Amino acid sequence: MSNETQQNIRAVEVSIEEAQGAAETLAALLRLRDNADFKTVIEDGYFRDEAARVVGLRSEPNILMQDAVALQMVENQITSIGGLRQYFIKIQQIGNLAAQSLAEDQATHAELLTEDGE
Repeated sequence: MSNETQQNIRAVEVSIEEAQGAAETLAALLRLRDNADFKTVIEDGYFRDEAARVVGLRSEPNILMQDAVALQMVENQITSIGGLRQYFIKIQQIGNLAAQSLAEDQATHAELLTEDGE
């Protein structure tokens, strides 16, 4: 087996491992989303109710315009809510891309092993 072929095989194996990891993380997120407690605490409680509460606070000029520290805390909470939601979106996007590339990488891996055996 040539050194180049070995390097190509290893590169594809690393890609497969990374794709499998991303697919497993996506599967874990999907299981969480199906969990009733997760829906209650995170989706309804945090993403909906808490988001509405802090955005409502942000629009209260009498409270926040007089207190820069309170305003910054509210801004940080809004950013945190958005950050967690974006993290979940990123997991889903990477997992979906990984699922697509996994089959291709596995086919490439099999092809490289077959070519090497010839």
